[in-house]
Amino acid sequence: MPGKSGLNDTITLLDRAISSVNLKYAIIGGTAVIIRGYERSTQDVDAVVLGADDKFDELCAAFLSQGFRFRKPNGEQFARRHRIILLESPDGTGADVSMGALPFEIEMVGKATREVVFENVSVPVVAAEDLMIMKLIASRDQDHDDVGRLFEIYPDVNLKRIKRIVTDYAEILERPEILDGLKVFARKR
Repeated sequence: MPGKSGLNDTITLLDRAISSVNLKYAIIGGTAVIIRGYERSTQDVDAVVLGADDKFDELCAAFLSQGFRFRKPNGEQFARRHRIILLESPDGTGADVSMGALPFEIEMVGKATREVVFENVSVPVVAAEDLMIMKLIASRDQDHDDVGRLFEIYPDVNLKRIKRIVTDYAEILERPEILDGLKVFARKR
């Protein structure tokens, strides 16, 4: 990701930390959108990691050894309670590491592909289709814009699968408005 040195450094440090404890993970969020082909700005790096519950102390120690700091007081307690590790890299770039465990998260990380992001550094990045699903569930304005752009770049995604998973989440979260974003993109196809 040329021109994004803070993000590049943070991605490298995240990869080193997570890999050092032998956990599977994938880059998600705005950084994944950029890697998947839509240039836009983002201020942080998001990832989802599997198995963090079993290696939580080891994972946190690995982050600290790479120079990360917790962004919240009592960061480890916050992470255990909210299932997200909020970090700041040595240069101040944010990193949000979700502790994945849901079937969709497991499937998503399993389908992630290693992508070269800069200077021969490759990291696992969530598939465009799964990224669209996550963005539709989050359902913010920037997320809808990202989904629209990703649909332009990846017109052959499995829309049936996207609809099924997004519908399931809308029901579980009791947020039927999530489906409104999906309807807009489904009509464009």
